[in-house]
Amino acid sequence: MKKRAISSIYIMLAIVLAVVSKFLVSEIFDIFIAVIGIVGALEMCNMLEKRGIKVSRFLSSMFIIVLYLTVVIALNASVPIYMTLLYMLDACLIYLIVIFIYELIIAKEDRFGQALSTSLNSLLVMVYPALLLSVFFIINHMEAFTTLNIEVPYLSLILIVFIWGIALLSDTFAYLVGSTLRGPKLCPKISPNKSWSGAIGGVIGGVLMGVITYLLIKNIDAMNIILTGTKLNLAWFMILGGLGSAVSQVGDIFESWLKRKAGVKDSGNFMPGHGGMLDRVDALMFVLVFVGIFLIFLI
Repeated sequence: MKKRAISSIYIMLAIVLAVVSKFLVSEIFDIFIAVIGIVGALEMCNMLEKRGIKVSRFLSSMFIIVLYLTVVIALNASVPIYMTLLYMLDACLIYLIVIFIYELIIAKEDRFGQALSTSLNSLLVMVYPALLLSVFFIINHMEAFTTLNIEVPYLSLILIVFIWGIALLSDTFAYLVGSTLRGPKLCPKISPNKSWSGAIGGVIGGVLMGVITYLLIKNIDAMNIILTGTKLNLAWFMILGGLGSAVSQVGDIFESWLKRKAGVKDSGNFMPGHGGMLDRVDALMFVLVFVGIFLIFLI
């Protein structure tokens, strides 16, 4: 319990410092996400290897850096957001070919078959967590990508807070309501601690985050353009918060399924008392992709 409490403090400090750093240098948040991606990828490699699935450990864990460089190049070339997302998918395909060629060279037996198998297995790590987390790179630089006629101060900051807040409040409310009301299990074979009451509580937490974000934007004059320049209103924020919470719980269950398949309790031991990095960002990644991409194209 003591280790868990200390780790919780470190986690919250790291998140707060990373977000606050946007007032100084936005790239610090990029580095923060890249570190999460690398550690999470290594944990994913470990879980796959425990199942006897061979992956290109080093190359696949470094893929998130390639995605970051892709976003930087797109920014410098003034590439639209939708094209940037396509370039990121192209980078995934090109990198997959690089891994295949590398594995083809070092494979000792059955060169083609082994190299193909390893590269395709590595694709799992490239997508989860690297490709999912890389959406944060675009969100973090939304001011440069936005098509609004009027510049919106701290647009990326409010989007990051909204997305991360959905994951945090959803998890918190799910735990509080679920542990209090209990009731029927949500998916007992995969995650026996989750209940339907907790799932509903999580959705309430997500909706609450939507309300908080809307009120924050509405009461800061410099950010009102987010509301007047888009179709976003209180109802939209509440819907996104609720759906984001539901998606976050799917992400949590998905990671529980991965751990069960690997025969492990935690994805790693990066944070004592909390398990691994993936244990902390499993829900966040699904919220990020669902809510983040919706807001990217809307704004």
